[in-house]
Amino acid sequence: MSWTNVRLIFQREFRDQLRDRRTLFTIVVLPLLLYPLLGMTFLQVAQFMQEHPTKILLVGSNSLPDDPPLLIDDGDMGGPRFARELVSDEEMRLIQLELIATPPVERANDAMREWAQEMIQSGEYDLIVDF
Repeated sequence: MSWTNVRLIFQREFRDQLRDRRTLFTIVVLPLLLYPLLGMTFLQVAQFMQEHPTKILLVGSNSLPDDPPLLIDDGDMGGPRFARELVSDEEMRLIQLELIATPPVERANDAMREWAQEMIQSGEYDLIVDF
């Protein structure tokens, strides 16, 4: 078999493939639609699977009763933390606590609620608890 015959067979087969619309769709159009969709899906899944600490603000935590203990001051973890009976060390790794004794705004007339909503919507905190 000579190279001219091989080239002739190749050209004929290539022409037949270009005539078939399903083959063209599978070769050209489907990857152009499918690959970006798969890429976006994997990116969303990767972002969803990432662990990031939850930022919690506790307002007025100094007025909590001593029994049962909700918070303890743990120097190993770098400050206040939830009691070990409530939250394990592994779970506490994903929690950032911040304590303030008095609220920055008046508690009356829903001012505290509005301030908390602004702080959460701005992304500064994920949760605000007012005691």
